[in-house]
Amino acid sequence: MNSSDTVELLKQCNSGSKMAVNALDEVLPIVDSAKMRDLLRDNKAHHSELGNKLHDLIEAEGAREEDPPLMAKVMSDVSIGAKLIMHPNDKEIASILTDGCNMGIKSVNEYLNKYEGASSQAKNISGELIDLEQQLMGDLTQYL
Repeated sequence: MNSSDTVELLKQCNSGSKMAVNALDEVLPIVDSAKMRDLLRDNKAHHSELGNKLHDLIEAEGAREEDPPLMAKVMSDVSIGAKLIMHPNDKEIASILTDGCNMGIKSVNEYLNKYEGASSQAKNISGELIDLEQQLMGDLTQYL
């Protein structure tokens, strides 16, 4: 086990979890379907809970959590806003979030490969994040 790999993997997952919460916060106020809104609120709660676990694990490693890079957050906000100006509907929201889930799954898998010396606990929580993203993608297919 490599402690720096563990910390880096945890930080990247934490950043991704925060990006997901931010995206959900951005779209929730404009979701039309009550069923979809409940789905997204539930998923946001799971991402927040996972983020809290990641925060605790990062601190247990003697490191400090970091916010997602400002440029990534701004780019995400602008991209979501621009797409929703053109098509402010649940189908577009589902499409945006599905793309975000796919990007998150890809990124976490890349980090798992990059930080292969990370602890099994860090790898397991990374898997939880991937599972959460895959579940949301599956749940959103009915809105596409």
